[in-house]
Amino acid sequence: MPFETLKYLLPKTLKRAGIKKQPETAIVLDRAREYLAKALSDEFTREITPAYVKYRTLTIACLSSAAASSVSLMEEELLEYVNKSFPRPMIDRILVVS
Repeated sequence: MPFETLKYLLPKTLKRAGIKKQPETAIVLDRAREYLAKALSDEFTREITPAYVKYRTLTIACLSSAAASSVSLMEEELLEYVNKSFPRPMIDRILVVS
């Protein structure tokens, strides 16, 4: 029985377990939080939280409808800002939940 080295098995196992995506997801959420803090006032940034990434969709939770509409208006710029730090786009769309 031939042995396979650990350096070849580990990336496959991490990918299968979904662990490899977690650091990238954390970076996406951090970049989104950073852009929203730069683009909006402090009043709105307290009401907006980038929640999670699932199926290449960034979900953002908003406490007020005014904050949700302001995030919806800047969706394209936010997508561009988040995706520019990765070699391939990490998110395709944004879902705003209020």
